Amino acid sequence: ANALHLPDVRWGLQIISERLIDTAKKQNMEVHAWTINKTEDMKRLIDMGVEGIVTDYPDRLLKLLGRL
Repeated sequence: ANALHLPDVRWGLQIISERLIDTAKKQNMEVHAWTINKTEDMKRLIDMGVEGIVTDYPDRLLKLLGRL
């Protein structure tokens, strides 16, 4: 699958939004967020519909997903 690999925030600007995710999905693209290290940011992005998260703390993400 084609995917956009983006930071959530860059230079103080919010990059990933529900609109971006919806637009990407309409183009059959996934949205993968990097580098997401705070649990609250992981949850927010999952709730928004991102398909992938790159993190320095996979244990936090696995716990959030109920897989740890």
